[in-house]
Amino acid sequence: MSILQKLFKKKFRESDPEIQFGRYSDSYKAEPNYEAWEKSVQYFENEKFLDAFAAFFDFLNEPSKSNVSYRILPGKIEFSIYQGSKIIEGRADAFKIRAEAKIAGVKEPELGWLRLLAEENYDLKFCRYALDPEDNITIVFDSYAEDCNPDKLYQALKELATTADKKDDILISEFSLLTPVNVHYTRIIPDEEKIIKYRYFKREVTDVLQELEQGKLNVHQIPGAMSYLLLDLVYRIDYLIKPEGNLMECIEGCHRIFFNESLTSVDQKNLMMLKKLREAADITAEDFNKELYEVKSTFGVTLPGSHERLREVIDAQIHEMDWYYENGHLAYANAIAGYIAGFTLFSYALPEPTTHLLHFYYRVMENDFFRQLGFQQDFDLSGLPHKKNILSFLKSIKKELEEDYPEVQWDTGILDFTDYTTFAKTYLLMIRDIQLKD
Repeated sequence: MSILQKLFKKKFRESDPEIQFGRYSDSYKAEPNYEAWEKSVQYFENEKFLDAFAAFFDFLNEPSKSNVSYRILPGKIEFSIYQGSKIIEGRADAFKIRAEAKIAGVKEPELGWLRLLAEENYDLKFCRYALDPEDNITIVFDSYAEDCNPDKLYQALKELATTADKKDDILISEFSLLTPVNVHYTRIIPDEEKIIKYRYFKREVTDVLQELEQGKLNVHQIPGAMSYLLLDLVYRIDYLIKPEGNLMECIEGCHRIFFNESLTSVDQKNLMMLKKLREAADITAEDFNKELYEVKSTFGVTLPGSHERLREVIDAQIHEMDWYYENGHLAYANAIAGYIAGFTLFSYALPEPTTHLLHFYYRVMENDFFRQLGFQQDFDLSGLPHKKNILSFLKSIKKELEEDYPEVQWDTGILDFTDYTTFAKTYLLMIRDIQLKD
């Protein structure tokens, strides 16, 4: 059962829709998975390679998702791994292992994508792009079994799977003579949900651009303010809408730009991010809808992070809100709070209680969006945070966590419901100080 399934399964769960939020993480697995990893290492050290591979796939698999399957045949093993919209197929024997994923079908060769993939081959550490006998662009990994310990196998299959999942949408949207191939979805998103998400995306991007162009604050004098506004936006879109393809690449591109140490000018970073967002803002509903689908995954893209990491981010940023709030620049004050929540969810696989509470931050701050999607509980009362409903829901979260995290505690007495900005700041401070064993 996923974090969000557990979060909503009781008091408010029955009538809420099944919608994925945020990025998948494989950083926290059940005890049987870790036991399988230890077996895989032991088998490999004893040169029982097929047994090592079988135990490795047991480590990857989450039974509730059936994201990995394999079958043992005389002298060999065949396996399948789901990652996003792609499926990785492979086989191994006592001497070699090979895995591949089909990315796109080729109607006829084009110099553009041939050159692009040839150049990107140099950036891959374990894999390579290739054409299979059916003229499909594929990504391939192979190795001698004796050279493929569990750690290397994990890194190689993760590179293969995450690259294939990301690359298919991007290539197909850019090159007209490429076609989808071997695509797998777990839930086709209803048209009404797509409409709601598209309207939210267009409205939020437009609001940010208008604030930058017409707002009272001169962001060229305070470039950090623009950075907060832009990053809050991209992280929020990533978490709430979870787009694939070109929009996901835009989001990740903005993140890479801002944290690129070779770029020292904040103004330059802002202009580069702004350019990407202006281009993304022109996406049509038809193209937007193509990038919305739900899938099951095996490899996460976020790094493991402790609750202490969130504390560090809060301590570094939270008091930046004060000047903007006191001078009436609420959009920027809210963006700083949004940046804290969004950056940590985008960058790290946090402990389960922390993730629960950060999700609830969005649940309150983006109440209208969730209500339009069909979530029943209302956390707004005449334009202010609904104190009674928020406190009640926080109790339900704690109750859900008690079995696995009996030590978890937080102080709701710190919360200030004067307005949404004040609530956001005090809510993040409440999360900062929760009692939790990392």
